[in-house]
Amino acid sequence: MEDWKSFRASYSITELFEPATLISRGGVDKLPIGFRSQFPKLSTLLSTARLTKLDTSYGIRNVFAWTRKDGTVCGWVCFEATQSGETPLHPDHRLLLQAFGAIHECWNEPLGLLNNLDSAFLPKTDKSHDGQCEEHGLSPREYVTFAPEANGNSHVYNVRSGEVYFLVSGIDGMLNLRIDGVSDFRAWVERVAQEWLDNLDGKQTDYPQYHR
Repeated sequence: MEDWKSFRASYSITELFEPATLISRGGVDKLPIGFRSQFPKLSTLLSTARLTKLDTSYGIRNVFAWTRKDGTVCGWVCFEATQSGETPLHPDHRLLLQAFGAIHECWNEPLGLLNNLDSAFLPKTDKSHDGQCEEHGLSPREYVTFAPEANGNSHVYNVRSGEVYFLVSGIDGMLNLRIDGVSDFRAWVERVAQEWLDNLDGKQTDYPQYHR
């Protein structure tokens, strides 16, 4: 459980996951049909990961871990893969959740889209999602929150088109921002994968640029 020890050493409240019992350890052996063609960069990243399955106080968690060129271990603590139930999702999001689930926590992450998030890829369609969408002039039924930030800002996408917006509430009012080079959910995911691939190789991806 060396990767789990690395997470515990890098994260201040890992005791919330304890006790954690090892279930299995290995790699990513199989991805859903069509996943590699939709998410080639993420597929490359996952195929190089060490996978540790644990039974924690939160339930089953899968730890995906990598070692950077400098020897630092980084990774994701993820929910189990799921069929995502009846929640209306874009097909690319549903496919991703079937592959590895959503990210609960990450550690030693590079600067990029996963910074400051409460979670990533876990669909959020509760009252807080409804209220934020309405404040920004969006229909809650047409959008899914998939990457909420701890400060209340959120990344959302349109269920039909996959088009991504970054919803910001600040001194300039309610802003619906776009990310340079990231048009939709698939591009958002692939951007994250590229950030992590660069990080493993000792490089730094340019920080995401936002515009109205």
